[in-house]
Amino acid sequence: MRFSAVALVAILTSWSGMALAAPSLDLTSVPARCSAVASVPRSTRSADPVFAARISAATCMVDVALAGVPLRDDDASIRAVDTAVAPILASLDEVVAHGTPEWKAVALYMKSDLLFGFEVRLRATIPAITARTSLADAQALERRHTALESKLEPWDARARAAVDRVVALARENPGLAHENPALAAMLGRAELTAAVVNDEARTSEEVAHHRLVRVASVVQTR
Repeated sequence: MRFSAVALVAILTSWSGMALAAPSLDLTSVPARCSAVASVPRSTRSADPVFAARISAATCMVDVALAGVPLRDDDASIRAVDTAVAPILASLDEVVAHGTPEWKAVALYMKSDLLFGFEVRLRATIPAITARTSLADAQALERRHTALESKLEPWDARARAAVDRVVALARENPGLAHENPALAAMLGRAELTAAVVNDEARTSEEVAHHRLVRVASVVQTR
């Protein structure tokens, strides 16, 4: 789902439009590796570069913010991630609060992308179940996955809400992507993602059933 924020905002800032009052920015915590994408030209008369800087800096800072966070499938790790990325998500929320529909859509899309990405990172900390996994270990790993999914629900709910808002914005503003292929592609991905994550057929019971089938298939190959 990941788009290049730098490329996307570069296309968006090529639009000419009505100037907006720029929200206050605090880029003092932006590391050197992200300073270039977080810069705002002194000559700007539009808020667009400010919105672009907020989004680009937020997405650039994720790996930096999480570099020192030990990732595990436990509550302490989730709290540590929440603390580390809070300024990043707040920057995106600020764009959502002050931006035009275009910028709202981009910020919400990136927010959902980051939140879904945090889930992927924590799921990856649990060892994979393979043909060499014993039954006892497979069951233990399955319990860890089940426990983790409930812990990830707050992130998942926020990510789903963000992508749903992107879809809603696109429907409320049908002209958003007419002159912008990059934004059109992003909106298309958002609609597809929303359809998948909100599919009523993908109930928690079905997910649990598929996992049990996976464990059973491992046992049968032993």
